[in-house]
Amino acid sequence: MSNEKGLTIGGRFRDSFLGKGVKKAITNRRTMMIRDKILDTVLSDDKEHIKRFAQYLTGGTVDGKDIINLPQGVRDDVIAAHRKGDYPERERTISKSTKEIDLEEARLQKDFKSGKITWEQHEKQWNHLIHGQGGYKANPDYNPESNLLSTYGTQQKYNLDGKLGGGTKRTSGSIGHGQFRKNKDGSYTLRDTWDVDAPSEATDLHKEKRVYTPWKSKRHPDLREGKRLAARAYDMSKFLGINKDLNYNVNFTKQEVEGKRKQLSIKP
Repeated sequence: MSNEKGLTIGGRFRDSFLGKGVKKAITNRRTMMIRDKILDTVLSDDKEHIKRFAQYLTGGTVDGKDIINLPQGVRDDVIAAHRKGDYPERERTISKSTKEIDLEEARLQKDFKSGKITWEQHEKQWNHLIHGQGGYKANPDYNPESNLLSTYGTQQKYNLDGKLGGGTKRTSGSIGHGQFRKNKDGSYTLRDTWDVDAPSEATDLHKEKRVYTPWKSKRHPDLREGKRLAARAYDMSKFLGINKDLNYNVNFTKQEVEGKRKQLSIKP
């Protein structure tokens, strides 16, 4: 079955009496409230990313409201990322992609074999590429005023004002990158949209596109960690027409963000 045909079948089902009935049964307000109570009961705060994925797959939030509250552990992760300065667009340089490194290594090997450079020159350039600044390039998104915060570093342990935290995917898997903007009164607001990038738009960390075929691919490029199970759940939700993005609009007080201003330590 081709992707185009599959979408046609899905569209026909969604427009059918049965399809509309299934959608209403899953996304009506009462069902979604029960869903959230079950998720809150069976999932710990460290499974926040799973909770949000489940909500996305089944109609989004109740009444489509913004997410304004977060578990304390997730709040701590956001604050830790902020204090650590994890704003990727503020960095002047970024790491080159694996593909770029491989191409440069191949060029060095070719230049050596052709006699264009000596072995000593090859080794010097290779070390600069792998262990030096040659492995970096100018950041095309450089913006010293950017408010785009990355929470991926919180997968490592950290110490926040004497409290150990991090080491989970609860925040990197739910928020990932979000806008963390300081307000005039000193407080901060986190804004983000929990969605799944379309296969043609989804990329890896180095913006290299991945190919995805619904119902066949082992992984969705934007749901890699969930492997086949997450991919099929996504396909089914799209087929039923019940997937819906989630919007974050979370306030952080000045006091909790600034805290005791202790140095943040990241443990390997």
